[in-house]
Amino acid sequence: MCLVVVLLISIFSIRELLSNDRPYGDEYKIIAEQLLVDARQEFVNIRSISVREVTLEVVNKSWVANKWGIPSDSEREEIIKNEKIYKSLFMIEPDVSLFDTKIDWVESFRAAKWQGKIYVVEDNFDVTDETRATSTFIHELTHIIQENYSLPNRQTFDGAKALTSLKEGDATFMADIFKNDGVIPTSWAITSSDQTTLSLPLLLPFGNEIQPSLPYVIEKINWFPYRHGLEFVKGIYDRSGWNGIENAYTNPPSTTEQILHPEKYYANEDAKTAEAPSINGDWDLIETDRFGEYFIFVMLDNWISEVDATEAAEGWGGDIFSYYKDNDEFLFTWNIVWDTKDDAHEFDLAFQDMMYKTSAEKHNCSYWSANGRYISIESNENSTLIKSSADEALVQQQLLG
Repeated sequence: MCLVVVLLISIFSIRELLSNDRPYGDEYKIIAEQLLVDARQEFVNIRSISVREVTLEVVNKSWVANKWGIPSDSEREEIIKNEKIYKSLFMIEPDVSLFDTKIDWVESFRAAKWQGKIYVVEDNFDVTDETRATSTFIHELTHIIQENYSLPNRQTFDGAKALTSLKEGDATFMADIFKNDGVIPTSWAITSSDQTTLSLPLLLPFGNEIQPSLPYVIEKINWFPYRHGLEFVKGIYDRSGWNGIENAYTNPPSTTEQILHPEKYYANEDAKTAEAPSINGDWDLIETDRFGEYFIFVMLDNWISEVDATEAAEGWGGDIFSYYKDNDEFLFTWNIVWDTKDDAHEFDLAFQDMMYKTSAEKHNCSYWSANGRYISIESNENSTLIKSSADEALVQQQLLG
């Protein structure tokens, strides 16, 4: 009986606190924990499955910046590599730092599921906005139940984005149903305040009060799992209900093409095999990757119209991106295969249009230079090869047979 009285008093105190100024410290955590309890029940009401109890941690922006913002040595190498690639492809400006971008982003987190716990950032997570806070917890609880599935470890950029789109799409779907009073919404427009920009490994953030200042390309790439993942999951639900979504975890999407074109997911249309060309010189192969249709779209969309970028990217069949180093210098080759010759030709024209709009110096219709680096495009039947390096002769060399 005493426990019941204490519980009732606690709940009453929470409701009282919600009517006062925004609380911090112990009062803040009491409210947040009760909202998490409420969210677990709402989750069951919507999904008809239970979710385990989960520990809640309350942290601040300073903790987040130090814990999640400062990269490890391996993450630092990855960021340096990505920055060089994005700048070579004219996707970000020469003075942009992806290190700073990461810090800006993590400091805007409201909540995250990490290492089996749910974290809330008290600077950004407003517990007095009960509906929004509960919907965020429902999103994060969806990530908790995703621990129950044996999901593949996708090694490519394209494959990882596709898998994350299923997970984030499902979590956003659940949160939106709650905000719509438990009814499946008919409109799926996501407001900017509900979007997330950066998906870090094992760190699945949702929502942010303070929008970070991100380069356009980074914003588009990293909002992909939330915007398009939601549409993908909603389509599965419309087709097969909750059973369809559960089944998607046993057969998750493998490419961003499948997310953008769900009919290709249902047809099990996977990426075509692309072969990396041989190169001359003492280059060490550091990494190979597959970037996928959406990455190509974003690269083009940064310079040409959305319609033209969409049409040029849609013929994607597969690709292989190879990144090499020789001391402090780097080289990459990016071989893209297309569904048809016409698709390859359409992309070539779009890429040239993009390059005309950049600050690069044009040497001919397939060869440019900027900032001490060279970039070229080479076509053969239904494939396209893009190369970039400070080695002018290598970039000019024909590598496709």
